[in-house]
Amino acid sequence: MSIDVLLSHNSKDKPAIRELKSELQRVVLSTWLDEDDLVAGPTRLDATKVAIKSEKSFVVVIGGSGLWP
Repeated sequence: MSIDVLLSHNSKDKPAIRELKSELQRVVLSTWLDEDDLVAGPTRLDATKVAIKSEKSFVVVIGGSGLWP
């Protein structure tokens, strides 16, 4: 799995992150977003670790809702 951009954000800013993801994909970058790429269950942490190890860049979005809780 090769990921160009991993998107980290406060869940309250999810609408803006969805827009950002769409724009990144429009310019042909592969993205990783929790709601699309994680499944619930005990493997959630393992899947996150794999994603973090395989991304080329990491975007931390600090929106109007501040940092994630």
